[in-house]
Amino acid sequence: MLTSLSKVIEKIHWKHWLFLFLLSQSIYVLMLTITIPKISTEAGGMRIFDMMPLGYTYHYASSFLARLSEHGYHLYKYVQIPLDIFFPIFSFGAGFCMLILLLRFYRSLRREKKSKYDLFLQWIGLFLPFLAMLCDYLENMMIVTMLSFKDNVSTIIVSVANIFTMIKSMSTTIFYSICILIVMSICVRWVQNKVREKKTIGKLRYSREEKSTIEDSHPR
Repeated sequence: MLTSLSKVIEKIHWKHWLFLFLLSQSIYVLMLTITIPKISTEAGGMRIFDMMPLGYTYHYASSFLARLSEHGYHLYKYVQIPLDIFFPIFSFGAGFCMLILLLRFYRSLRREKKSKYDLFLQWIGLFLPFLAMLCDYLENMMIVTMLSFKDNVSTIIVSVANIFTMIKSMSTTIFYSICILIVMSICVRWVQNKVREKKTIGKLRYSREEKSTIEDSHPR
């Protein structure tokens, strides 16, 4: 299994990332500009559960479900949730490909072979997006359950849904924070390489000029 995964990782190309990124962001933009604002309007301006990264209380959940109109229930259950079935898997793929490509580029700048640190980050890059995807699907299941109970939903269901929402948000935040740190490391390494190249070129020029001066001072 590990060998198969390594082969898949080696075959990852920027075109794979671009394809998955465009798919995931197209769905995200569709949800962010159409379904989410409409559902929020149908709930009296309250934010939907998916857009509560810090979680929500039972009071908030019951208030949202009580205010949500029948049209809002229909939009949430039969439009927003089906769209959110495709988004997590595409987002997972795009995130994983991005991390692998960033690590590969950083390794090329270091001019070193793959280290244990790189392998560790690869597993982190696989685990965190997968955890976010898994919790996103579990969150969707709990939201459908809450929508079915409406304002009679129990505290246990809301608490479980809230846990999945927070884990999804935290794992996503940690993952992209790691990606930002890698990008910063790439920038630092790139600058260091450029400085070293300039120093090397300067030394070569100085050596050539010095050699030329010595030859001119000792005519044949």
